[in-house]
Amino acid sequence: MLIMNARLGFPPWWGSALVCLFFISGCTIKATTDTTTDGTTEFLSSTSGQAWWAENGLVREGKQAQAFVAQNYDHLLPEMAQGEGEYLRAFGAILGVRPGDHSRFSQTIQAHYAALLSAAGAKDSFSLDQFLERIHRLKPIWETAHSVQVSKDHKSLLIAHQAIRKDDVTGN
Repeated sequence: MLIMNARLGFPPWWGSALVCLFFISGCTIKATTDTTTDGTTEFLSSTSGQAWWAENGLVREGKQAQAFVAQNYDHLLPEMAQGEGEYLRAFGAILGVRPGDHSRFSQTIQAHYAALLSAAGAKDSFSLDQFLERIHRLKPIWETAHSVQVSKDHKSLLIAHQAIRKDDVTGN
């Protein structure tokens, strides 16, 4: 340190004086770090869903969909608009969509994409609960395809589809 101070033209005691000044001033790294990280921690706590995590580090039962959407928002939304993709497929699996119903699930989500997003709001004010509530309202549409395959009753599909209109999805 003395050699570096001499090369830069500072007196040899400069580095030691600076360190002493730092400690004498009462400025601690912990206080500075705490001030900086408190706001970040508060924001992340409200958006990361600490209530989702169990003590063993796994996502709590029934909180998988919230955790998945929160962690994969940027990847999931474009795939919802396209009606296909690995994130959308994984999201469907988390929601309990049967493998045979996945195509219908993807089509349903794509068809109602605008209503789902308007329910959730912009990313900075994204309402995860409203978003998932509206997706659950669509469940009879993609599950109807399975019951029609089993029963071959196309009239019941038409009745079920007419019962779930855009008003039902948006809550209006």
